[in-house]
Amino acid sequence: MAKKRIDRSKRQSAPAKRAKPASRRRAKAKGVASKSRKKRPASKARATAKAAPKANARKAKAAPKAKAAPKAKAAPKAKAAPKAKAAPKAKAAPKAKAAPKRAANTPKAPAPRPAGALSERIADLWARLGKLADAAGRPLLLNPGASPRAIAATEKALGLSFPADFRESLLLHDGQAAFSSGATAMPWMPGCCPLAPLTALVEQWKELQGLADEYPAPARLEEGDRVKAGPYRKCLIPIAGTQWWDGDTTYLDLDPGPKGKAGQLITMTTECDFGFLGDSFEQALERWVTALERGDWVYDAEKNAEYPKGEEPYDGHAASRFAP
Repeated sequence: MAKKRIDRSKRQSAPAKRAKPASRRRAKAKGVASKSRKKRPASKARATAKAAPKANARKAKAAPKAKAAPKAKAAPKAKAAPKAKAAPKAKAAPKAKAAPKRAANTPKAPAPRPAGALSERIADLWARLGKLADAAGRPLLLNPGASPRAIAATEKALGLSFPADFRESLLLHDGQAAFSSGATAMPWMPGCCPLAPLTALVEQWKELQGLADEYPAPARLEEGDRVKAGPYRKCLIPIAGTQWWDGDTTYLDLDPGPKGKAGQLITMTTECDFGFLGDSFEQALERWVTALERGDWVYDAEKNAEYPKGEEPYDGHAASRFAP
């Protein structure tokens, strides 16, 4: 009986002893499992934690690249339209409008006259002088006008151009008939002989050129430095005189003194002295016609003399008292 009990106890204890390894295995298995379970989540967390910054870093790095749109927005720079609006600066019209302010204190410049205005003025002067001559009983005896072709041919022969006012006068009247006939006509200018036609003008001018080479002009001035001395000068155009050109000659002066003007009208008052009649043919004729109309000068047909009102005729040249 005792042996059986022992055997039972042995039998009962044997499994207990055997269970220890099982428990240990289970514990080890559980430990391993717990360790493996604990390690796996840790590794995943670490991996995810490590991957998260990288992913975030990539996303963060990629974000600025993606935000290149502001750089692409160069449209504001392209909007240079305000700078291109320099048109207001180019509009210098306000500065150009300073002329009216200056003109307020100075007389306005005369408007440019049409081409026909000069011919009309010259024609008017001859018509007014013709009436005065007819009233005095001494007609001007003016010739018909020269053709433009004849005037151009004369200028070519002289190698000079006539002043515009004298050219217009030639188109109306090619000199006076009294130049060739010797008839007495009212003076077209005070103290001056009749106007010569173009043919006579050219002949006298050619003779003057030879005299200018033979007798050089003196180096002096006359009439307030407006006229160069010397009757023989190449730039003097003889337009009036006797048919023999014997002294009383009137010229268009194309080579004036320092205070004169090209195209001025001068006449010989003695054998070697000039008298100044006007800055131009037109101005001199205007002064003469106006002086007669106002009564400042008188023409005496009986004495064939012209002189200032209130004075007596004298033996000198009338132009010497007519000079401005």
